[in-house]
Amino acid sequence: MTNLRPNCLVGLDNGYSMFRDKPLGPKCMCDYLFNGFRWGELVVIRAKDLPNKPGVYVIRVIERGLNVESTISYLNDVLGRTKWYEFLRYVNSRLNRLRRIGDCPVIYIGSTSGLRGVGAKSSIRSRYVDLAGRRHTAFFPILALLLAGWRLDYGFKITNSHSEAKELEERLKKEYREIHGALPALVAR
Repeated sequence: MTNLRPNCLVGLDNGYSMFRDKPLGPKCMCDYLFNGFRWGELVVIRAKDLPNKPGVYVIRVIERGLNVESTISYLNDVLGRTKWYEFLRYVNSRLNRLRRIGDCPVIYIGSTSGLRGVGAKSSIRSRYVDLAGRRHTAFFPILALLLAGWRLDYGFKITNSHSEAKELEERLKKEYREIHGALPALVAR
């Protein structure tokens, strides 16, 4: 198998030097919200390279592929072959969020807080693994975008605790909404 990991990723000497200081792709007036985040292309990152610590993560567009309607249609055509009504209903409720993608490249903001039940802890690493198909609300939209040729960046910022991660997530969503008038496309609340 070919090694797809670029050897040009540089950064700070904090154990995460393979990640960049700045995201790739189009600029936006909300970019300043994500100062201090570390960035890597979504499909290149290995879970083992991510911190096993609490924090906030962001997904943003580097480059667009097929238009959103074609993207949704393609995955619907493939998954529709299952004829499994409840599954398709769930998938479509998530895919419809793709229609909200606008000019801003940020499409998701999330954190490691309170997602796995009482007393359970998650990390930037475990949420990345969840995003890769285990159990994440953005899985099907992200899968559809990748299959349609979109390139995505994954950014993260480590926090000292899960409660700090939740506070940062809420602050970022609030400020994002103030700038854009809505939450990122793949965020429901």
